[in-house]
Amino acid sequence: MKQQIINIILLFIITFFIAQNSSQAQSPPVLAFYYAWFDETTWTSGKPADMPLQPYRSADSAIIEQHVSQAKNAGINAFVQSWYGPNEGNQTETNFGMLLDISARYGFQAGVDFETYSPFFNGYDSVQTALSTLMATHIHHPAYLRYNGKPVIFFWRQQRFSVWQWQQLRQTIDPNHATLWIAEGTDLSYQDIFDGHHLYSIAWTGNVHAELGKWQPRIQQIEARLGVDKLWIATVMPGYDDLHLYRADSFVRHRQDGEFYRQTWQAARATNPDMIIITSFNEWLEGTQIEPSVMYGNTYLDLTRELVAMPIPTPNSQYVKASFDAPASFDAPNQQYTVQAGDTIYALSVQFGISMNDIFIANNINENSILHVGQILNIPTATITSIIDIDSMYPTAPTISEMDEIFAGITIMGQLPVE
Repeated sequence: MKQQIINIILLFIITFFIAQNSSQAQSPPVLAFYYAWFDETTWTSGKPADMPLQPYRSADSAIIEQHVSQAKNAGINAFVQSWYGPNEGNQTETNFGMLLDISARYGFQAGVDFETYSPFFNGYDSVQTALSTLMATHIHHPAYLRYNGKPVIFFWRQQRFSVWQWQQLRQTIDPNHATLWIAEGTDLSYQDIFDGHHLYSIAWTGNVHAELGKWQPRIQQIEARLGVDKLWIATVMPGYDDLHLYRADSFVRHRQDGEFYRQTWQAARATNPDMIIITSFNEWLEGTQIEPSVMYGNTYLDLTRELVAMPIPTPNSQYVKASFDAPASFDAPNQQYTVQAGDTIYALSVQFGISMNDIFIANNINENSILHVGQILNIPTATITSIIDIDSMYPTAPTISEMDEIFAGITIMGQLPVE
């Protein structure tokens, strides 16, 4: 038993030194999907579930400037605008050009969400032509969205073509991966060709923490298989409402006075993403906008500013907190908890200071299980937790004698058998 405890303490020490020698975690860039195809008819169509404070035309440069200013003041770093291609008579092209120029004046950035099913694309050849034009023009603008120095191109519905077709297209247009291509959806087979992944929407899932939590490990598995780094872009959104579009699969994800938006941000940050993307700044027809509106005023821009500034969920340089599962041989006792309305496994893991996996194992459930009000859960009580102000105690690696002080600071929490 003593040896087990010593082993766990040594694991803590190793974890601390890895964390101390790692670079400081940085907040990921925050992007927002942006739409530039609205005009007067949009606001009289009866399709938006809410309305902007003042109806507008997306081709109005003053409106684009207003949007860039609002987004930047809310802590957003870039817009990702849906783009139908470089074709003449296509306002997403002319409006994107204005967006880039205005962004440059504000120290903002703008990238493209390449609409693979654009009405201007007849098929594979027109998509290839449009991508070639994009890479010869917009991506060289000083305000074009870049990550680690490379231009970023998001794709909507790349499933129009097979992985093999994309491989041929990539080899023709960008064989050296001078740009970063971000795929969308739930089919990760495209990561053999693309450089990263995102989910456009997470409004459909019953548990955003569990759903978003699945994707970073999947990306890591692909990285290990291919031996190439891939980007994970986590999605946040305030809600969803496309009932006015009368689609066969229309639905509503209620905003819950901002609570759903908060949950998506907490879940996204917990996945340690390379970037975070908001769906959306102004997708009015699907009710995902954070742009000021008649129904919500400035609520969601203000909330965005608050959530962008939220501390990242990693240890800071001042305090290191380590929590380890007690070995099964400890036979640690459980306490019981009665599920209340609004409870989630993630929220309970935070409340009790244990991992979600602890709760899954103790109750023989998984990430897809649904909690019911009144349900009794077993909550494990034996963890090993330490909060030590090591940085101020030891600016460099502690000596053997100083390690004794570290051991003295470790507290065994919960009831453990005593030999």
